[in-house]
Amino acid sequence: MATNSKIYMNKDSIDTGKLRCWLEINLSHLKNNIESIRKIITNRLDICCVMKANGYGFGSINISK
Repeated sequence: MATNSKIYMNKDSIDTGKLRCWLEINLSHLKNNIESIRKIITNRLDICCVMKANGYGFGSINISK
């Protein structure tokens, strides 16, 4: 099944009438989730994240930063 992957930086620019579904990633929420995990774990532990396939089309650079 072919997908028409495109990254939109502003959700207002999306014509939802042409899409069956979409996913919004809030980078500030993602950052907050990592910071919350850091508060829970001991200082001796590291967090290891895995980035697959360009963030599944969501832009590996923005998400990995």
